[in-house]
Amino acid sequence: MKKGAVVVSLRGHDKGKLYVVVGESEKKLLLCDGKNKKLSHPKVKNKKHLKEIGKEIHFSSYNPLYDAHILKELKSIEKRIDNSFVYNY
Repeated sequence: MKKGAVVVSLRGHDKGKLYVVVGESEKKLLLCDGKNKKLSHPKVKNKKHLKEIGKEIHFSSYNPLYDAHILKELKSIEKRIDNSFVYNY
């Protein structure tokens, strides 16, 4: 999964929540939602507990990138998608 990809959590207390990938290590991703998990302290989550939804946020559109930009984009995407696929995992 590349930086800027929008993913949904499939496992854990945050199941069904949307995040944006802001970084990556071998088996883990750094995730941000702009509200609870900010760019300064991203969530670390195992790749196998996430699913790409086919949407992307282009960080190059924002210079500099702020948490408010991510929150706005995720809210917009959340309104346009059907979240039921999370529960069909």
